[in-house]
Amino acid sequence: MKGTQMRWDAPAADGKPAVVGHQAVVGNDVPTKDSVIAFKFKFAGATAMSAEFDYRKFTGSHYGHICMVRFTPKGVILTDQKEGSMRNDIYEMKDPSKKEERAKLLVGRSVTYPVVIESDKWHDAVVETVGDTMRAALDGQPVGFLKSPGIAHETKSRVEFGCAGKDGFFDDIKI
Repeated sequence: MKGTQMRWDAPAADGKPAVVGHQAVVGNDVPTKDSVIAFKFKFAGATAMSAEFDYRKFTGSHYGHICMVRFTPKGVILTDQKEGSMRNDIYEMKDPSKKEERAKLLVGRSVTYPVVIESDKWHDAVVETVGDTMRAALDGQPVGFLKSPGIAHETKSRVEFGCAGKDGFFDDIKI
């Protein structure tokens, strides 16, 4: 499966509103609570590749986001979106004067592990959620762990895969 981001950030100009870019995302309804996702991915110009869990009927976070793992060429990021950056009150804190307050609310909701991930090479990834924990492995080696309350959301009804930037590939997806 090939992903390519098609819309990029662009400032308002010539009477047109600003455009906010968004990674390419494809998913399917696969109801889970605790789960394991295994897949292969390859950066082919992409700046990030992700596996995400959502519950569209949940209204406490932007678009029902629950949690995700993002792989970049420089690291692995595990995020509790339900209680973190996508929680409605935090998501709406766009005013720069609220930056410090927002940062305090996000403590412990995301963790970044520096790992060099080669581009133009296939990698094996495994993402596991059990209760309030999420862990990730890359090419058979553990690379990340996060314990945060939002991960324990009883229903994760949608699994999605994302690609930020130009061209990324997914293959051999197992849930």
